[in-house]
Amino acid sequence: MVCHYYIPQEVEQEVRQEGALSTKALWTIRWIAAADMASRRGVVMSCPSGRVSHSAGTYKPADAFLGVVAVVQQLSHLQSSLHVHVANFEHAAEERCNQLSTHSRRVHCISPPLKALDGYGMVKIVALQATLDALLDEAVWLDCDAFPVSDPAALFTDAGYLRTGAIFWPDIEGRSNFPPRAPSVASTRRRAEQLRAVFDGVHAPSKWQLRHGFDTGVIVLHGRKTAAARRTLLRRWRGWSSLSFGDKDLWHIAWLVANVPFAYMPHVGCVGFFGNRQWNMASQLKFNAAGDVVVLHQLWRDRPQAGTNFNRPQVMLRVDLRAHANYSYQRSHDGTGNDWAIMSSSLSADEMFSTPQHVRDGVGRMAALWGFDVEPAGAGGSFKAADLSSQVTKVWGLWSDEAPAGKYACNHGCEMRLNPDADREVVNRTAVDRLFQQLGDDELRRLYDRAPVPVMRSDIVRIAALALRGGWYADLDVQPRRPWRELNRASAVFFTEQENKSRWACGPKEDRRFAQRIAFEVFFVDRPRHPFLAHVVRVLKERAKRRARTRERSTFESAWSECDIFYFTGPDMFTAAYHGWAVSGRGPNRGSVHRYTEQETNDLIDLGKVGAYGDERHSAAAGMRHACAPCHADTVARRRAGTHAVIAMLVLLLAVLAFFLVRDTCPS
Repeated sequence: MVCHYYIPQEVEQEVRQEGALSTKALWTIRWIAAADMASRRGVVMSCPSGRVSHSAGTYKPADAFLGVVAVVQQLSHLQSSLHVHVANFEHAAEERCNQLSTHSRRVHCISPPLKALDGYGMVKIVALQATLDALLDEAVWLDCDAFPVSDPAALFTDAGYLRTGAIFWPDIEGRSNFPPRAPSVASTRRRAEQLRAVFDGVHAPSKWQLRHGFDTGVIVLHGRKTAAARRTLLRRWRGWSSLSFGDKDLWHIAWLVANVPFAYMPHVGCVGFFGNRQWNMASQLKFNAAGDVVVLHQLWRDRPQAGTNFNRPQVMLRVDLRAHANYSYQRSHDGTGNDWAIMSSSLSADEMFSTPQHVRDGVGRMAALWGFDVEPAGAGGSFKAADLSSQVTKVWGLWSDEAPAGKYACNHGCEMRLNPDADREVVNRTAVDRLFQQLGDDELRRLYDRAPVPVMRSDIVRIAALALRGGWYADLDVQPRRPWRELNRASAVFFTEQENKSRWACGPKEDRRFAQRIAFEVFFVDRPRHPFLAHVVRVLKERAKRRARTRERSTFESAWSECDIFYFTGPDMFTAAYHGWAVSGRGPNRGSVHRYTEQETNDLIDLGKVGAYGDERHSAAAGMRHACAPCHADTVARRRAGTHAVIAMLVLLLAVLAFFLVRDTCPS
């Protein structure tokens, strides 16, 4: 680990004047050795931890830091060479970033001791200033609500960028945010008069430069070529802040005042659908110079208070600003609230067409990784959720710091060898607070705190963790006999512990009517906040409000027996939730469900029934002589080695045969 200490001079002077910091360095930049860096190019982000406000929640991630997680996973999915440098201006975000960096070599955490800056715009400026002066030569900035659908590294080869060292994108509303806040074309002259004192004859901006606003959710910068403009922005930030709504057009002013050239992408657009005589936007689009979609910005919902469904991206709007000088796009003021209306009369059918499938898929992946339901609202179309087939969550260390032993250690090690590339997280008690904070379910957290038996807490945590992350859940002593990716067959995958269970040791009559007992040790859902897990949480909460319908008749707080645990949070509750969800018709409507039969389960996975726990007395009492089950990863490795040996022998045999055939046919 190499540590760099860096402080932008302008920020240092400002901070010292305010007495917020003495001689202590502002930045402690932690990053891996340069040999492990793909290049001196990277993505820069800064996202707080936790849920966003209700108003912002209409188009932001369910948890702002999920924006970072989503970009990291998407860059891996796109096989991009870019690493992600995350500037953390709060302790909660810093902790989550450090944890994320342990799972991905792509993530580097930038941690300033100063945790409070004046707004997100200042965060953006300081983060880019620090990384471009100390770490990177070139950077792509992404807001928390920006999501790439193609490799952003290609932007560094753009002709305009190579010429100027900066790319900015127009705002979807097609106008500048300078006061007065009226459509840009009508207010160009008044705005120019207001800004005359700012420019002071240094550089006279053209009407084109002033008319169209900047959207700084995505920025591409070359460190050396843009140094003068960035310094101007950093020095003048506070004095200019009243000239713009937010930070967007302050970048615009800085580049014009410093007389530094920049590339301005000529296309603006969005995706959405037409419904109820309104245009319902799903996401803004950021195009490259050729008019191809590079980045999605925001994800709009029609009625956020009604759920997490987002507007369906059926129609794509792409406008060439060079051909539509009078284009503008404004929020409607006819009482429709979150609907949008197109305010230009000069658009033709050439600007509106069906959304390309890769953009639709990108919106679906963004929604899943942001914690939204991937079932969109509005007119039809197909979506693909993020591929979580190799993402695995386990739980260990909720009530003890002891390392896994016996079959826990053996089977966990075997699973890791069988799935070496899996995105794996083991949730322990230090992660519980963060887990429930991100999930935002206070009632479920209170049930976790009230649970009288540690195993009940483990049951609740596995549900909460998978509701937040999606993918596979597996107990630490579960060992698959196939890679996780091969076991994924549907939107939700379950295993049958017992196919025809005629007698249940405990449980109420309504649970005993289910012949198939569903394994609670391992299951899969293909997205965060999957509707099945929402149903499981509802069932768990309903049961916690009444007495257990077992012979003990315990309340949730007084549960102590195995039957109580099974009823409130364990396999009886999970089995009842599965059957209730599948039989009710909600399952097929929300995506396909696959349940492996008992025989298939026995062939495909070890549910932890074989082997000992590492306790000699327990092992002896159970009649178990061996601590571990056979490791399937070793069997696969032996088969693979044998196959390779056979192939090598065949190749050698063919080579020898070819040699003799050629020799016999050669002329003497």
